[in-house]
Amino acid sequence: MATEISLHSVMGKYRAFTKDMFYKAGLVSVLDWLLYQASRLSNKKKNRKFRKANPGLIIPPDYFLYETYKLDYESFFKDGECTAREIIEWTEKYLEPGPKKILDWGCGVSRIAMHINKFTDTYTSVHACDISEQMISFNKKSYSNISYSQVLYSPPTNYGNGSFDLIYGLSIFTHIEADMQDKWFKEMYRILNNHGVFLFTTHGMFFYPKLLDKEKQLLVLKGVFSKEYQKKGHRMMSTYNSHAALSKLLEKYFEILEFHDGTVDQTKTGGQDLWIVRKLL
Repeated sequence: MATEISLHSVMGKYRAFTKDMFYKAGLVSVLDWLLYQASRLSNKKKNRKFRKANPGLIIPPDYFLYETYKLDYESFFKDGECTAREIIEWTEKYLEPGPKKILDWGCGVSRIAMHINKFTDTYTSVHACDISEQMISFNKKSYSNISYSQVLYSPPTNYGNGSFDLIYGLSIFTHIEADMQDKWFKEMYRILNNHGVFLFTTHGMFFYPKLLDKEKQLLVLKGVFSKEYQKKGHRMMSTYNSHAALSKLLEKYFEILEFHDGTVDQTKTGGQDLWIVRKLL
C-alpha cells in the first residue's frame, strides 16, 4: 500500500512538472492534442472491436469522449450505467416521495443521463445541461427522452426557482475556476426545491500530487487552487479544493449529508471527493 501511494505521488509530481512546462511555454493546447492522439492510438483496436460488435449503438465523436470522460467506448457505456445506478442508490434515501425531476449538470455527451431512467420510476423526468453547444446538439439528436439545455459558463441558468429534486454534477467543479464555485453553489441552491439534494465531486487530497509545491502552498493558504486554461470548463483547466474550506463555503446553502474522501474511497468516484448535500430552508 505504501509503495502504491509513493508511486502515485512520484507520477503526480512528474505530470505536474510536465504540465507546468507546457503552461509556461504557452503550449497547453499542444499538450491537449498530444494527449488526445495518444488516447486514440492506445484505444484504437479495442474501440474498433466494440463498434463492430455494436453496429446500431450511437457512439459520440472521439474528442467528445476524450474531453468528458476517456476515449474508451465500452467503458463509456458500462461505467455510465454503473454510475447512474450508484447516484440513485446514494441519494434515494434522502429524497421526498413522489414524482422526481433530476438534472445532470454538466452532462457532456450523456454518459450518465442516458441511463438514469433505468433506475427510477416512470414518473421521473430527466433534464441535462452543458456549456458545449456541439455536445447539446449531439444529445438532442441522440436521446429524445431527456430534456436538454445549453447553459453559460457562469450562472444563472434558465431554470426556474425550485425546479429540481436532485441535481448531480460529476467532475464539474473540478474544471470550474475557484472564484466561480460560490456562484454555482448559490445557483444550485436556487434551482433545487425545498429539501432538494445535490451530489457532486471535487479534486481533493488524492489529486494533490498533481500540483507543484508552490501550487500546494497556495491551496493550503486559500483552501482552493485553480490551474486555468483559455477554454472555460475544459479538462485542461483543473481546480483543487480542501475539505475544510469547501465545508465552510457550503454551510451558507446546504446541510452536508455525506462526504467521502477520495484517498479512502478511491473506487467510488475515481479518487475524487464525493459530496452529498441538502438544501437548507
